[in-house]
This record gives sequence, C-alpha cells and structure tokens, in this order.
Amino acid sequence: MSAHVILMHKFANPSTSATGQAKYVFPVPARAAVCAFQMETSDGRHVVGVAQERARAQAEYSAVVDDGKWAGLVEWAANDS
Repeated sequence: MSAHVILMHKFANPSTSATGQAKYVFPVPARAAVCAFQMETSDGRHVVGVAQERARAQAEYSAVVDDGKWAGLVEWAANDS
C-alpha cells in the first residue's frame, strides 16, 4: 500500500422536502481499492457498508428501498478494463 486516504463529504438538502434518493459518483483510480464505506444521516443514524458481490448488493438495496426504508449503495466502476 502506498497511501491510505480517508475522504469525508458533507451534503445538505436546502429544500424543505426530502429528496428520496441521491446519487454520488466519485471516480476511483484503476489501481485503487475502496475498503470501507460509512455514512451518517441528518437524524444521527450511522450506517456502515458491507462489501458484497454487485448483483447481491443491488438486490438487497432495492429490497430495502422497496420496503420504504433508507439505504445507501456504493458501486465501484473503472474504465480501464
């Protein structure tokens, strides 16, 4: 490992209504790896991500959202393949 980077972003919704869903895309260099994901919601809930195979993660995310619950999904993609 040549670097260990922690990236933190804070987002705010200036609207008085909930956004329902947001998408955040952050490019990751081809030789990099994402090893953790955490987020804190505006009401103080702390969510820790779990690495899974893509199809399983997408299915689990969709099921949670379809159930009316709050969820986050981080996907890795590279254009070097």
